[in-house]
Amino acid sequence: MILLLSSIAFWWYCNNGVQNILVGIAFFEVFHDVQYLSIVWIYNRTRVERDTTIRGFMRFVFRRSGALIGVYVGLVLAYGAIGLTQSAVTAEWIRHVLIGVVTASALLHFYYDGFIWKVRETQTRAMLGIEGAGVAAAASARFWPAWFRHSLRWAALVIPFGVLCATQLVGRVVPAIERTAKVAEVLPQDPQAQLNYGKALHEAGRVEDAIGRYEFAISKKPSLAEAEFYLGLAWSDLGDPDQSLQHYERSLELDPKNAKCEANLAGILVSKGLQAEARRRYEHSLSLKADLQIAHKELADILCGEGEYDLAIAHYEEALRIQPDFKEAKQNLLFTRTLAGH
Repeated sequence: MILLLSSIAFWWYCNNGVQNILVGIAFFEVFHDVQYLSIVWIYNRTRVERDTTIRGFMRFVFRRSGALIGVYVGLVLAYGAIGLTQSAVTAEWIRHVLIGVVTASALLHFYYDGFIWKVRETQTRAMLGIEGAGVAAAASARFWPAWFRHSLRWAALVIPFGVLCATQLVGRVVPAIERTAKVAEVLPQDPQAQLNYGKALHEAGRVEDAIGRYEFAISKKPSLAEAEFYLGLAWSDLGDPDQSLQHYERSLELDPKNAKCEANLAGILVSKGLQAEARRRYEHSLSLKADLQIAHKELADILCGEGEYDLAIAHYEEALRIQPDFKEAKQNLLFTRTLAGH
């Protein structure tokens, strides 16, 4: 009962007392894992001590030895590492096997937990060292076989869950602005939540409202380069190139490898008549991200204006290779070929 009450209390604290929801989840997962794995250790060690028929690996790991606790923890960490290493595996079939192992074992874990830890079971009580408490009287005669009763219990869980999943699949898709607004409401001090809500507002055309969210996110986390980038984009959309330029430059200070930000900044420089600096920025953005079609097209425009037609044509063609329906690039390519006499 102490374990039950402490678990519920700590779960409540992690969901209500911890501001960052990810930190709260991590806290409870660590708490639960330590508690659960300790019970597993106690249970299996008692089994090994009392059941002489257990041999092999189980008897080796769960003997009464402090050093073997380290082996047990190491095995737990090794299992956990499967999920971390699968993304680094290059062979597709190996990665699929690892994903399958983790998924299957996770599902089996939840399945077996539904009945192996029943404290009213005599064996469970004995292996956990609580056999002294009173045991409920034997169950009354049952008319249905055990497998059928077991299936009915799981059906009570699986059927409603399946209905909920089906309802979600065929139901209304929650718009991004509604979804992010709810998260921002639940996490009013979280910079990423406010940034995501700002992006949804921006996408919906509510640029002024989005700016407030971006600025709040930056006030909470000044190193948030993404917020600076979107703030620069918002001021650009509102027709204020000077404000936009400041925020793009700040974003690049925080994240120098943001090719999109570099290209957007170059576009602001073009509007201010700074062609040479804009060209350098576009070239740098393409060195960071070679498939940035807008940078190819805009750089080609500058090159065309400077009379470097062949190089401009090459960039227009590259933009069209990346995005075949890029109308402006196609029109400018035809015009540049005419100027070049191709």
